[in-house]
Amino acid sequence: MMDSDYNMDTSSIQVTLTCREHEIINNTLITAIDSLLMLCPSGWAELPDDSELKIYFEEIQQLQESFGVTWSQRFD
Repeated sequence: MMDSDYNMDTSSIQVTLTCREHEIINNTLITAIDSLLMLCPSGWAELPDDSELKIYFEEIQQLQESFGVTWSQRFD
């Protein structure tokens, strides 16, 4: 199936997570970041800004930061 064969709704979504699910996703994102850092130990900053790998890594970092902030708010 080619990309042009379907339409995908690209709008934002909301997902309700249990505390445990939130913790699992946050830990998974941290593990993904750690794995990507091992893959490129010299640093992602050396890659060109338009590098798909660099963009992917930065998006995962932003997602984890968002989950981390939300997680920390549970303890206010």
